Amino acid sequence: MAKVIISKTNNLVTVQTTNRFVNYETGVLQASAGTSGGRIILTDTDTSQKVLNNFDITQLVDSTDTVFGATVSATVTALNAVVNAAPDTLIKSTDKVTALDGVTASDFTGKSGFAVIVDGTDLNLSTSGKLLFNNHNELKLGADLDLSTNKIYTTATNGDIELDPNGTGDVKLGNYTLDGDQSVGSGQDNYVLTYDHSSAKISLEAAGGGGSSTTINNNADNKIITGSGTADTLEAEANLTYDGTNLAVVSGGIHLDNNQSLQAKNTNGAARVLAKADSSDVAVFNAGFTETLIGGASGITLNGPVTANEVVHVGSGISSAGNVGKGAETTVFGGSGGTSSFAGRSYYYTGAAWAVATQSLEAANKGLLGIALGGNTGVGMCLKGFVKTDVTSLTPGSPAYMNTNATITTTVPSTSGNFSRIIGYAVTSDTIFFNPSNEYIELS
Repeated sequence: MAKVIISKTNNLVTVQTTNRFVNYETGVLQASAGTSGGRIILTDTDTSQKVLNNFDITQLVDSTDTVFGATVSATVTALNAVVNAAPDTLIKSTDKVTALDGVTASDFTGKSGFAVIVDGTDLNLSTSGKLLFNNHNELKLGADLDLSTNKIYTTATNGDIELDPNGTGDVKLGNYTLDGDQSVGSGQDNYVLTYDHSSAKISLEAAGGGGSSTTINNNADNKIITGSGTADTLEAEANLTYDGTNLAVVSGGIHLDNNQSLQAKNTNGAARVLAKADSSDVAVFNAGFTETLIGGASGITLNGPVTANEVVHVGSGISSAGNVGKGAETTVFGGSGGTSSFAGRSYYYTGAAWAVATQSLEAANKGLLGIALGGNTGVGMCLKGFVKTDVTSLTPGSPAYMNTNATITTTVPSTSGNFSRIIGYAVTSDTIFFNPSNEYIELS
């Protein structure tokens, strides 16, 4: 069992083992006899924790490696004398020392209170507890007060710490000098601290360096603030707002001057022109994009002629009967009110409505043809383009014809009295490129 050393220095009791030591204030520890012979218990009375529990008295020594007693009773008495010894004291006026040379802690042995020790080498004061100054209204320091890594604080509940310079004196914090004799009252409401280089002081001044302030007319949540022609006055724009997510123009428009453009970045970060008016007064849309998707449920209305380098018909991505590929030409003409139809089947326009087209009707073979886009003619008709029919027996690459009951076939009509008109070409077993011929023949 390793020895435990218990010693007292100034107002601290140190309990030291091989690996560590712990300091306690005097009067905190209490020794008592253990529960078995030759052993003692040392208790921290503040926490009721046992510092030593049934410890062998032969292994308990002081700083000179001397045991405290030969018996448990003697050890308890001697140990309590050490850990509960009255603390040293502050130097009283009657104990005034005229010379510090050779002054040591022993010069103040037996005095109650906190100990102030004057080191005989560097003449520094040290204390094992708090250095208390009661009722000393004029305590003065003749030199700098070095707190090392400690702090100035108060134990008073919600207590203030006051720095009060004399007369016109200032408060200095490092390189900062605070003007300490300024008047403070209701007249200084909303004043701010400012630094003046000429006086090298930080002092209170009216906000704005002279009392001026900025007025924002019509201010409200989310309004964009703009300048005005009046000094210290800004305008909150009612028609231009930003809510943290959306920038909204409530009234008016966005104007791009001098051939400037509205741009957006793609997923790779490259800027693309959404719209601009060039120097030739031509509207440029979506320059640099590989594809442009425009439209909605009601389509797009263009007023004026449209010039395109090419119209591309796309036959992929068509999933259901009546679906058309990109580039298809469709119409809702003649579908007002709408009559029942089968999506993906052929119909002809009678002059008043769309009717079922069959190879037996000459009116259908010489009239305007369309393929229904939905279950009602009001949904629209495909006039030209890739379209999926409602049959699955077409021969890819073969001409397509009208059949019976508006269906479509790649079988050449042969019934006498019927008519034959190529209406397109099958590209798969259920999809055709619909492009009706202007010619038809009557079968004999």
